[in-house]
Amino acid sequence: MKFIKKVPIVLLCSPFFIPASVANAQDEGGGIVLEEVVVTGSFIKRKNQSDSTSPIQVISSDAIDDLGAFTNADLINTLTVNAGAQNNNDGFNQTFSLGTTNVNLRGLGVSSTLTLLNGRRQAVTAATTLNGDQFTDLNSLVPSIAIDRVEILEDGASTLYGSDAVAGVANFLTRKGFEGLELEINHKTTDDDGQDDTQISLFGGHSFGNTNVIAALSMFDRSPLSAADRRDEFELRNANSTFGSPGTFLVFKAGPPQRVLDPSCLAVTASNPETTIGSVPPGNCGFDFGDFFRLVAEEERVQSYVELNTTFDNDVQLFVELGYTANDVVTTGSPSQPILFPPFIPTINPAFSDPALAGVAGATGALFFGRVAGSGSAPSQVEIESDTYRVSAGLKGDFNDVWSWQTSFGLSENTYNYYNDSDTLVDRFSAALFGRGGPNNNQFFNPIFGAANDPAVREDFRGVYAFEATSKLVTLDAIASGAIGSVGVAGGVQLRNSELEYDYSDAAENDNLFFFRGNRSFKDDEDVAAIFVEADIPVSENLNIQAALRYEDLGDFDSTDPKLGFLWRKDQLSVRGTVSTSFRAPSIFQKAGGLTAPARIVDPVAGGFATVSQRTESSATNPLRPQESDALNFGFTWESSGQDLSISADYWRFDYSDFITPENATAVVNANPNGPQITRVGNSPTGALIAVTTLFRNAGSLETDGIDLSVSKDFGETLRATLDASYILSYDLDDPVLGQLDGLGQRNFTNFGVPTPELRWNVGLLWAKNSHSANMFYRFIDSYADENNTNAEIDSFGTLDVQYAYQFSNLFGDESEARLLLGVKNLTDEQAPDVASRSGYDSLTHNPLGRQFYLSVKLGF
Repeated sequence: MKFIKKVPIVLLCSPFFIPASVANAQDEGGGIVLEEVVVTGSFIKRKNQSDSTSPIQVISSDAIDDLGAFTNADLINTLTVNAGAQNNNDGFNQTFSLGTTNVNLRGLGVSSTLTLLNGRRQAVTAATTLNGDQFTDLNSLVPSIAIDRVEILEDGASTLYGSDAVAGVANFLTRKGFEGLELEINHKTTDDDGQDDTQISLFGGHSFGNTNVIAALSMFDRSPLSAADRRDEFELRNANSTFGSPGTFLVFKAGPPQRVLDPSCLAVTASNPETTIGSVPPGNCGFDFGDFFRLVAEEERVQSYVELNTTFDNDVQLFVELGYTANDVVTTGSPSQPILFPPFIPTINPAFSDPALAGVAGATGALFFGRVAGSGSAPSQVEIESDTYRVSAGLKGDFNDVWSWQTSFGLSENTYNYYNDSDTLVDRFSAALFGRGGPNNNQFFNPIFGAANDPAVREDFRGVYAFEATSKLVTLDAIASGAIGSVGVAGGVQLRNSELEYDYSDAAENDNLFFFRGNRSFKDDEDVAAIFVEADIPVSENLNIQAALRYEDLGDFDSTDPKLGFLWRKDQLSVRGTVSTSFRAPSIFQKAGGLTAPARIVDPVAGGFATVSQRTESSATNPLRPQESDALNFGFTWESSGQDLSISADYWRFDYSDFITPENATAVVNANPNGPQITRVGNSPTGALIAVTTLFRNAGSLETDGIDLSVSKDFGETLRATLDASYILSYDLDDPVLGQLDGLGQRNFTNFGVPTPELRWNVGLLWAKNSHSANMFYRFIDSYADENNTNAEIDSFGTLDVQYAYQFSNLFGDESEARLLLGVKNLTDEQAPDVASRSGYDSLTHNPLGRQFYLSVKLGF
């Protein structure tokens, strides 16, 4: 059993924990030989992680097992420094990025944490968040069985890594030099609902002289969980739409128009809870679409990875890495999308044969407020295919005994295909209302609920919103490191080319959809050239100064970023600190693309929630600038002389300006309910809100600071207690619409921030003796307020995880090993706090699945 640990300045070595960056080799007596290594946050070779001026959290593969973290999302969700990552696989909040996971250190945005594999970049996903952010998809990196450790750098790192490393770096490192074969089977199931995750992984390695080859393969299968199965748990779930089936008609006649409910509305409402009648006059016949969505989407993922490392006779080393991931996701949604731009129904339509409409004296036509399919219909289906491949290769060697070099080349690509056929074609539906629908342009569609309509007419106006998106990255790096006298030095250059292409379906390309409206296909790329240098200066026996400088040219703009740090050590105490600048360039999507997605917002005119079409695009008059950040970190580590007690604390601060985000739709409507970016029915100031256009903007600033604390205490050789906590002191936003905001302890749904509970902490108790081990972790998230629901309190959330493990030796022969894990997550089956949202909980903060049981078996030969 190993432990998660924020690496102190003096590393803790106990019977349970030997950091992977230290345990490189052993001498003949079994003692540790310290080899020089390159660690995250520096290109200067060091004896170990403890030589870093930055706070670095190292999570070994054994520690990952202790958490029962069989996917990268499981691991990230346990980090107290992570806030607002999109790791709950639900169709409500990841409309166009379902099946992906990411990291969000300090709540600075999912694209503000740089994710690396073996210290090198991979193409960002072609999918985007609803903010237009692109990120490295953790699901596409590498099979988890191949991971040796994860290093989390927790302060700004653009000085060395360039754009995107504003909040820090998550570096996933693979196992090296392995010989043998491992088979691992993991299964996790939710209590009562039967939602299951199953993963089968195979890892092998073999050496041929000076060459070692490792290979990994994993197959992951996730069964779905419908929101209907958790309907009773989330009482504040609000997924009502004023556009239903049965629907509502606004009949035109002499004098004011008359609102008429579908004649089936009252009867269907009495028998089917999916149909609702609005409480606010005039009270449309609406539709609750919440049950049709999935809290967990169905997912099948296959990952493969091959790595070759060889040393030639001249001691030059070659590495080659090949990776491929195929991820297929299926989720469900509303039977059909609402028709947000109410079409005109002529009196020749069969709907006017119904007494409800025919009885309106002098009727000249009507508008239809509804959807094609609703109550009593089957859910629609959304299909996503995401394929990622990666090739990376390089050489490294020594100039002499002091200086070394390395070069690398990388090529990676992600293709993300999205298909949703639940929308309605504007031209064909309008034609069908006038009797020109169907395959022969001669049929009516009657929008009265239950009317006998030819299925061929429905297929004729079925609208497909689909796109094929491809993201590519090519990198070339060259780095040299060594020493000038006693000063450690490293420097290098990097060239990158990023490309993004979106090809939308014809209906989307022509704005021919009632709900998703549409988007334009585009293709754009970006060239980046960078040069950097860093130095480690020993000022005295106890004090080192580390400095770095990077210049990066991105074509439209450039950035020069310095970083200065110090490290002071005396006996059991060490003190560290850094100041730096970082930046994040606008994504290609934010500069060249755009998206349309449903948004659930409050309309001050109607006095209630409205589901609208939100189109977000770049501004032609205000080109985007890079986001810029000033970061500061100051911390210390103290260890007892016996190294059985370690205390580490860090104060951190980020001042993030020119933050890139879409304008918040609710804020735009509140600021001017009838402004130029607002679309209402009939262009009437009191008409129903149906669409909002928002712009990607450099939206102001975000200033946040806080304190991290890590404590570990050994009790003999069998028991360890741990504490990891993050306390946020401030989270101040300057919103482009709302102005200055205090986002601390808020959900931040109506601005560009993320949910920010003040306190998160994990307490662990880990025990090991002989072949047995066990652990328990209690994880706590503080309460916070929902400014989108009159500042209602979102309760605190605490869960208890327990695990037992047994290690078998020589089970299948002298060289074999086996390990059995049994565990329960959320042992007491705590329910995620209620939140007024479409899903009923905060998917950026809480896990809605309740108690989960898991079993893991690993066999090694």
